[in-house]
Amino acid sequence: MSALSKLLPVAALAGGGAANKDDIQKHIDKVVNYTKTVSCQHELNNIAKFIYIEVSSGGAKPKVSEFSEFLRQNQRTNLGVDRDPAIDFWGTKYVLIYNKDLFYVYSAGPDAEFKTEDDLYAGYQF
Repeated sequence: MSALSKLLPVAALAGGGAANKDDIQKHIDKVVNYTKTVSCQHELNNIAKFIYIEVSSGGAKPKVSEFSEFLRQNQRTNLGVDRDPAIDFWGTKYVLIYNKDLFYVYSAGPDAEFKTEDDLYAGYQF
């Protein structure tokens, strides 16, 4: 990738004065929210995979009422990142739901409300 092609996004945001501060902030917020969504989905996938492997190899199913503590004991954030692994990127606790032989780990997503269109989840069948 050439140096010019790397600078094009920056130049487009600057817009030669055509874009105002609010427009630039909206674009930045959109990119940040997209990044949080992708990161959260990745984290949900890892949590669900860990639970599946743990239970499949003879471990106990995590209790719904103790799920936050389970995550704090078993999940780690990246080095240098100081955040509670039981809470998603928007400040809401992850939720564990069992449904017969299935389980799901949910995030409320960007609106921080469950049972809405932007919820994220991952799960497996036992």
